[in-house]
Amino acid sequence: MKRVLRIAGISAGVLLLAIAGLYFYADRHLKTELARTYVVPDISISHDVSVADRALGEHIVQKRNGCIECHGKDLAGKTIINDPAFGKISCSNLTPFALAGMSDRALARALRHGLRSDGTSLIFMPSYEYQNLSKSDVAAIIAYLRTIPSVEKPNTPIEIGPIGKILFALGQLPVLTPAAMIHHETGFVAKPKEAPSKEFGIYLVNSACIGCHRKTLTGGPIVGGAPDWPPAAYIRFKGRSEWTKQTFFKTMQTGLSASSGKYLRIPMIEAVDKFNDTELTAIWLYLSSLGRDAS
Repeated sequence: MKRVLRIAGISAGVLLLAIAGLYFYADRHLKTELARTYVVPDISISHDVSVADRALGEHIVQKRNGCIECHGKDLAGKTIINDPAFGKISCSNLTPFALAGMSDRALARALRHGLRSDGTSLIFMPSYEYQNLSKSDVAAIIAYLRTIPSVEKPNTPIEIGPIGKILFALGQLPVLTPAAMIHHETGFVAKPKEAPSKEFGIYLVNSACIGCHRKTLTGGPIVGGAPDWPPAAYIRFKGRSEWTKQTFFKTMQTGLSASSGKYLRIPMIEAVDKFNDTELTAIWLYLSSLGRDAS
């Protein structure tokens, strides 16, 4: 019996040492990656901002890309994850109070490259998705943010907990440093005409949906999502009889899924009734052309 207890004690000690070693490595790895700087192509965008469509910028921020879901309805920032083990993730204030000292170039870098002014990576900024926005859309976003009511609210520091650090070190939480996920040499994409077309659908999906549903649109656990978020759905619809244009519209407009018969949950429920008919038709034309072979 004593021998068994001794072996159990040794095993527990070895396990604790292994956990401590993993945490020490994870903590140093995160600090190293957060200190890493990136050099990216210069973005000349001030002229584009001066002539941008502010109404379109409002639509992108408020609805199409749902910036308010993370930054709050007033865009002054809010805490989206508060879990002692995972961490406390608070999104930044995007109103003129916080952005007054940032140039249009710096804002475009943050949007497209996920970078701070000093060249280090932002945390949890979905720039790997926003890099698929056209220059005119990025300019429209900036033009809109410059005109919204200013809210005097300081940013809340982000705190990464032990589980968050370990997941990042194991490659399971890449969105923690989005700048590392991006091909920074890639130029702005060409935006097709906003029309009920498959081409516009591709543009919308790549710039607003792949962050959760993945580039393959095969869904699965949402990387960087809150612990209680359900997996993203498989949204390749070709050959799936339950998904028609009518049921797709109903799902996106009411939140009642045509596939499960249940109401959508966070975070997808936030996208309900956000897209107009032109956008929904375009997205449907693209998703309904994709079969299960992921080709």
